[in-house]
Amino acid sequence: MRSLRAAVVTLLLLGAARMARAQDLDGGVAPAAEADAAPVAATEPMPATHDDELRERVDNLERIVAAQAAHTQAIERALREDAKRHSFLTISGYTQIDVLAHDQSSSDQLNEATREPLNQERIFVRRARLRSDFARWGMRASMEIDGNTVRGPALKLVSAEIGIEWLKYPMTKHVWFDYSLGLMKIPFGAEVPSRTQDRVFLEETGLARALFPGDYDAGMRVGLRWRWLRGSVAVMNGDPVGELGGYAGRNPNKAFDVVERLGVDTAISEHARVTAGVSFDHGTGFHAGTSGTKDLLVWRDANEDGRVQLTELQVIPGQAATPSANFDRDAIGADARFVALLAPHTRLEVAGELAWATNLDRGLEPADPIATGRDLREFGYAVSATITWRMLVGAVRWDAYDPDADARDQQGSTLVPEDRSYGTLAVVLGSGFDSMHAVIEYDHVINPLGRTMGGTPTTLAADTLTLRYQVAY
Repeated sequence: MRSLRAAVVTLLLLGAARMARAQDLDGGVAPAAEADAAPVAATEPMPATHDDELRERVDNLERIVAAQAAHTQAIERALREDAKRHSFLTISGYTQIDVLAHDQSSSDQLNEATREPLNQERIFVRRARLRSDFARWGMRASMEIDGNTVRGPALKLVSAEIGIEWLKYPMTKHVWFDYSLGLMKIPFGAEVPSRTQDRVFLEETGLARALFPGDYDAGMRVGLRWRWLRGSVAVMNGDPVGELGGYAGRNPNKAFDVVERLGVDTAISEHARVTAGVSFDHGTGFHAGTSGTKDLLVWRDANEDGRVQLTELQVIPGQAATPSANFDRDAIGADARFVALLAPHTRLEVAGELAWATNLDRGLEPADPIATGRDLREFGYAVSATITWRMLVGAVRWDAYDPDADARDQQGSTLVPEDRSYGTLAVVLGSGFDSMHAVIEYDHVINPLGRTMGGTPTTLAADTLTLRYQVAY
């Protein structure tokens, strides 16, 4: 009996000591006071304030566990992205088939200068892209080719890059560094560097087609991303692949164009995001010289009698050769985009972009200030709104581009200011799921190249209705 009583007393003392230690850890009374009050604490119910403290501590622990889980998921995502970069080779692509159902400018005739058909209402392959990407331990290389039937069957190289990527996992900060060399997208503005297959509208704005025709140019680029800050600097040939001057994809002078972009990309709330930036382009253009010519003797049979008469002879004097020359060109642009989730399946996007340039037009009306004797000031802008609901998308965009803000037109004996602006109002309706999409777009085009029967400038009718089917793979 004595041994049993001693065991019971020992268990009671151990239980009292354990409760005293627990209360001490919870911020209770001093150890000595707890030892005296141990028998009472073992029998009396705990106060309500103590329950609230325990509940608060449990909530804090749950929040800590949730934060650690989110942190772990972020690390896992970074590791998955890193694993993708370590994969050896991936093949992807997409095909776009266009049905140009209506074109106001089409006619069943040929262009007298180029002998190309003037009819554009047809079915054709707009783009058939095939891309390969190779990556291993931060080193990467890619190549993309394009096939189309825009001007008959054609196959060409679109892009070819090699580069280095460095990513710091988001333990504390997110830092991304990229270096690329080769034929790549021009990092100016928001529209030109964007992926072609992700664009809602079928074609680019007049501003992008004029200043950066073809989107691609050869050069080297350095990109940096840190938290919400985005930046890139590129040194490029300055002759995009879609240039009309005859030197597309090459560089006729020793100078290079420098393209910079600085922007931000941040979430302003749980369901809204803002992207904005400014871009700069400054470089050197090329004016081709002319070859020397000899004197020419020309006979024009004015009276059509088949006999040479002195009054029908004309001497055209020869001209000396002129050397080629360079000229300065530059541009500054700004862009902004706002994206918001209005409902669980409804997304709104509003975007705008504008640019001022001098002597930079290379795709619509190529600028040559040496030939015109003055600088050509260009200006363009675009605003758009897109709303997506489940698999449906609707969008509207207005863009305008003026290739010569100082243009003048000769009317009689008077020079009057002339508005040479091009404009397009595009309305898009589309639907798609997974990798297949179908889009219909109507373009109301304002083309200033028209002339009335009296010779005065007017708008050339050029509205179009196009259906596009796209499949990505």
